[in-house]
Amino acid sequence: MEWNHVELCDVRRAACVAIFFMHAMPSYGAEAADDAVKVSGSVSFMLGEQTASPDSIFPTEGSANHPSLVSRKTDTVLKFDRPGSFSAVVDAQYDSRPFSEEQGRVNQLYASFDVTEALKVRIGKQRVLWGHGFTYIPTDFINPPLDPSGLDLAKVGVSALSFDYLTDFYAITGIVRGEQKLVDSVGIKFATSAVSGLDLDYIYYHAPSIGNALGVSFAADATQLLSSALSGLVLFGAFAVNSKSRYPQFIPEQYSDATATVVYPGVGPVGAAGRFKSYLAGATYQISSDLSVIAEYYGIGDAYSAADYGNLLGIVSAEGSAGARLSAPWLNYLAYGRNQRQYVSLSLGQNALTTGNNRFTDTFGASLGVLKSPDDGSSLWSLSLKSNYWDRTEVTLRTFVPTGGRSTEFGSAPYKWYSELGIKIGF
Repeated sequence: MEWNHVELCDVRRAACVAIFFMHAMPSYGAEAADDAVKVSGSVSFMLGEQTASPDSIFPTEGSANHPSLVSRKTDTVLKFDRPGSFSAVVDAQYDSRPFSEEQGRVNQLYASFDVTEALKVRIGKQRVLWGHGFTYIPTDFINPPLDPSGLDLAKVGVSALSFDYLTDFYAITGIVRGEQKLVDSVGIKFATSAVSGLDLDYIYYHAPSIGNALGVSFAADATQLLSSALSGLVLFGAFAVNSKSRYPQFIPEQYSDATATVVYPGVGPVGAAGRFKSYLAGATYQISSDLSVIAEYYGIGDAYSAADYGNLLGIVSAEGSAGARLSAPWLNYLAYGRNQRQYVSLSLGQNALTTGNNRFTDTFGASLGVLKSPDDGSSLWSLSLKSNYWDRTEVTLRTFVPTGGRSTEFGSAPYKWYSELGIKIGF
């Protein structure tokens, strides 16, 4: 298992912060000193299998003829809490991969304390979600995006100093962090629920990777705002603008030898200037107490057009050609569900099959979803099964199946199907 330099620094910094606050917090008052620190957490074990796709343009793991074990993950989460005073979170993950390098990772490691009843300060590696959305959050400028295919649901954070100031009418959240130097990224979110049934977030963020970014996000209870006949319907959406592209540019390059000259798209620099507009429109509908549906449509302003992206995949998928070999570096920059400008996501979920009839079916749920690219027609289907039959234990089985041609986004996936069995034990 290998830990990179950045992760080791995160561990040292957050550990020192946690130790400092654990000693410092009792000085805020005798009542806080008398309160015991509560410890909770969970341990998760996951096994991932897949059948490799021989037609994929990406490097594949395992066999194309039978299922192969490609991942063994362990995720440990520890939470320390002294109510009204101090809390800390440690979230570390270890991924053993038979066909590639083993990976150790710190997802979150931070300490927080309550300066007053209204003000909370947090320091360390933390996940800061700003805005509304499920498959994609346009106003989440701060964190590295989750794997769009859903193969890794761990919420990886960033090293930062943040605060929350809460009142009965609004909340203000601020964050300071460094990407290229000690402090070069700052952001602030103003959230309000002044109108009953409507949550609004106004967001500003500046960082070297994204420039100046502005966003607004909302979630609205249709029952309260529109009509009582719309019970169970929640509408949500977001609009965001950033001034620097997060994607490498296409740079026309050419290679010549004694037989021919090949023109191909080279990997250009990241950070092209512009006004890149992203958006999300979605809805959730609670059909019954346990059955719900989620629909989303989102667009990414600085992602690639269908023509440019289709041209790239067409060149890379031309097996054995000089263009495919020269364009291969692009495979390190492509992420499912983030490459093109338009996506549609639909899911149907049942939390429990029955209510009060049988413990197994009362604690068994399932969801079926699809993430589709209208630009090239490819899709990623998912089926998730979950059971809480045993107390403090959750068993899940998630399966993903991509569809589409070899030169489409999801059709180019390196697997025919991928399944992950997980066991999470809480304490």
